[in-house]
Amino acid sequence: MTSHTLACKLFLATVVTELVINLAIEANILWRFHVEINSGDSSEMELENSRRLPIYLIIYGLAYLWTLVLTVVAIRARNTVQIVGITAFNFAILAYAVIQIYELRKILGDNLAEGLPGEQGDNGPSSSLLSLPLNILTAVVIAVVATGSIILIILSYFIRRDFGWDRYRFLGADLQIRKFYFRFQIFECIAYFSAFFCAGFGIQFIWLVLQKTDVEYIITWIMFPLSILLLIMGRFAAKYENRYLMGAFEVGLFAGCAYFVFKLIRIWQQTDTVYDNVVASLTTFDALSLLSLMACFIGGAVVWSNFGKGLKEARE
Repeated sequence: MTSHTLACKLFLATVVTELVINLAIEANILWRFHVEINSGDSSEMELENSRRLPIYLIIYGLAYLWTLVLTVVAIRARNTVQIVGITAFNFAILAYAVIQIYELRKILGDNLAEGLPGEQGDNGPSSSLLSLPLNILTAVVIAVVATGSIILIILSYFIRRDFGWDRYRFLGADLQIRKFYFRFQIFECIAYFSAFFCAGFGIQFIWLVLQKTDVEYIITWIMFPLSILLLIMGRFAAKYENRYLMGAFEVGLFAGCAYFVFKLIRIWQQTDTVYDNVVASLTTFDALSLLSLMACFIGGAVVWSNFGKGLKEARE
């Protein structure tokens, strides 16, 4: 087994381990919340937040699933930039885990460090893993993600070194072609993460803000998959150097940026209405979506300018 293969397998194993442990904990937290809601002793605040917690946990789980997908894609494509991006994204997940504790305190209140109804035995609180205090569970999440992030940093160094040698054998010694390919990898990485941020915003906006009777509900449902398809189209346009598709992609990105600017303004103009309890989360994902689409627009223009300069032929 080569060091290259070992590093890649350890990287993937680290991502999978994080995913399994943290999704199990998130599922347990969600189960506890439903027990609390159905106990008959839930407060009005908990009832109001009955939709918020599942959505936050779904996005958290989606982040891990997306990380796993991107890891497999990065290893198969030998994308050094994406490996580094996944490592950085893991730190973003760590930050979100810290924020999640604050959200859990707001949603579950004093129950955060207590067993929920049905978890108390005749001799006091149960000691099973399913009934550990929630503040301990969230601390475990942070510890797992932090440890995983450190491991990914170390492994990304070895993977980056080995992928660099593969890129040399794949593209040859032409520094200009290798520079074009590096720019393509940056663009590809940004497009993948843009898809996640847009999906995260769309999920929250549809299920936490809009009502089924709203006109914008239907529009958002239509635009949500179209935005993902747009990013996929841009990736293939860049790979196969299709100028027409790339032009349509850039126009679509410009429209997407305009949409997120509009939504950001509207969120802050109506913080006391339907956006009251979701301002922070929606603002974060709106801003990340906007910034990533802007970066994707710039990266797409750079890649477009390199069309016809030999990269496509070198890759073939």
